[in-house]
Parts: sequence; C-alpha cells; structure tokens
Amino acid sequence: MNFIKYFMIVGSVSFFLISCKKERPNIVPSQKEHLVRYIEVEEFAAKKGAKRFSALTRSPEFGDLSFQVGGRIERLHVGIGSSFSQGSIIAELEDKDFKLRLKEAEAAEKATKARYDNAQKEYERTQKLFDANVVSQSEYDRALASMGGSKGNYEASIQRVALRKRELAYTKLIARADGTITDTLVKAGEVVNLGRPVVRFDSNKNQEVRFSVAEQFVGKLELGQNIKILLSAFPGVEFEAEITELGNTATSAASNFPVVAAFKNRNQGIRSGMSAQACVLLDQQDVVRVPPEALSSDSKGHYVFRIKSKGGKSVAEKVSVEIGAVDSIGIVILEGVLPGNKLVTAGLSKLHDGAVVKLK
Repeated sequence: MNFIKYFMIVGSVSFFLISCKKERPNIVPSQKEHLVRYIEVEEFAAKKGAKRFSALTRSPEFGDLSFQVGGRIERLHVGIGSSFSQGSIIAELEDKDFKLRLKEAEAAEKATKARYDNAQKEYERTQKLFDANVVSQSEYDRALASMGGSKGNYEASIQRVALRKRELAYTKLIARADGTITDTLVKAGEVVNLGRPVVRFDSNKNQEVRFSVAEQFVGKLELGQNIKILLSAFPGVEFEAEITELGNTATSAASNFPVVAAFKNRNQGIRSGMSAQACVLLDQQDVVRVPPEALSSDSKGHYVFRIKSKGGKSVAEKVSVEIGAVDSIGIVILEGVLPGNKLVTAGLSKLHDGAVVKLK
C-alpha cells in the first residue's frame, strides 16, 4: 500500500514539473522589454565635391626607336636629353657589308638583263622562222619559254636591288618626328638585332596626364570634361586639362578604369613621369548613411535592427542591408534602409528579431 502511495506522489510531482515546464514560454521572455538607444536615419543631399586621383604626366607620343636591320653600331648621334627634329639621324650601323650586297645585286641585275635581252632577240628570230614554216612548233615553244624565264629572272633581280638599297638606307636610324631622347639603350660598337630598341624618346608635343578611377566614379566622367591638374614640381599652381580618353574596360582586379587628360596650355617645364594629382568635380548622389554602431553582421551578411510599431509596442525588426563606401560621416547603405527609419545603436547584444524594445 505504501508502495502505491509512493508512486502516486512521484507521478504527481512529475506531472506538476512537466506542467510548469510547458507553461514557461507563456511567461514570454520575448515580451521582456529591451532598453535600447536609437537614431533616426537621414538622407544627405547631393553636392558637388572635388575628388583627387593620383596621376603621372606622359607624352602623347613616346616609345623606342630601333633599326630595321641588324648590325654593329658605328655611331650614336644623341644622348639622354638630346632634342631632335624630324629627319635627324639618331644612329648609324656599319654599312660596308650592305654596300657590298648592293653591288652584288646590281651586278646580278646586269647579268640577268643581258640574258633577257639575248632571249628576247632569239625569240623574235625564232618567231619569224616559225611564221615562215622553217622551224618546228617545239623550237618556237622553247624560245618562248626561255624568254619568259629570262624575263622573270631579270624582274626578280630588279626587286633584289631595290631590297638591298632599302637595307642600306636602314643602316641610318632616322627620326620620324620631333622629340627628345629620354634614354639610350645601346653603345657604339654593340651588335644589335633587327628590332632591338636603341633609344627611348618622347615627342615634343603637349604633355598629358594618365590616371585611374574606381568603378563608382567612371560613370560620372565624360569626354571633354574640364579638370585641374596639380604637379609636385609646380607647388601652388593649377593647370587646366581636358579629358581626352576614357576607358570602357577595367585594367586591374580592383576595377579601375584608365583616364587620359591633355593639358590645355603648353608648358616647357612639364616632363614625362612627373607625379601629379587630377582634381575632378563629381556630382554625388543622395545617400543614406548610418553610424558604425548600428551595423551588425553574421554568416548571412550585414544587418541592422529597425524599430517598428506593433500592437502599440516598439519592436525590433532584423533587416538585411547592402553597404557601400565608408566616409567621415558614416557607412553608406545602398539597400535595406530608408530615410526616417529608426535604427538601434545601443543595447544590441541580446536583441533578436521581434524583440520588444524600450527607447531611451
């Protein structure tokens, strides 16, 4: 009997504990008010601001000069900093071998010309005999073929002479435009192959600046846009320039786009390779910014807690956001938050989606 009473007591206690356990959610920790601080999101109006980009000056025409034939350099007529004009001789190769090959080609041309003249005369004689039925068709064909072959050899020898003359002319490296030597890459006496750079040059035309802009700025630039250029070599001086080239394709993994601007006024003091800053006025769009303390993140990305009214109470709503740039004002929010939204900035540690909050 005592045994039965024992089990009845244990069962009653267990039922009571289970009942208490089931009823605990109704005590609603979610209904507990979380004390939080908040801010109201503002929209920052558009403004026109100057953005500076690191740049370098360069000549619009620059590059290397090289011989179109190989050989030993006999003379180098320029040095670093030398100015030259169109038609100037920059360097010369030893030309003895080239002159010899030209003479050989000219001699071959005379020989083939003589053979062609003889073959032509023989053909004319054979043709008269053939017309008079004195020689056979085969003899006539041989005379015709001999004249045709001699003519082909003669024409080929003419082309060889022209080639040898060009090669001889190529032993002189001639400037195609005015410019300045920025570097010499060989010395007199060196043997160079066809196409090996001999000197490096810049044209004497007005300098340009080259810089890169990130993808968020490239759409705000346009051809013909006026910009200011600051040069380290000319402190306190602003140079006027105009965008002449604007890249359509990013040139690096960082999604930077190339931009070229030409100086409007010529300045002899500006040289290639000078460090510069390109100052560009950009129209900035209306943006929403939030302080860093309002932003949280998890494995799914960034989010904020937005406060909304529900059943007469203030409730925290977890909202995923897409962020943009970070500036001195705060973090730019591209998507997920609108002006006028109230965002929690303090008391986030135990906050969850749907939690009732009390505003400070």
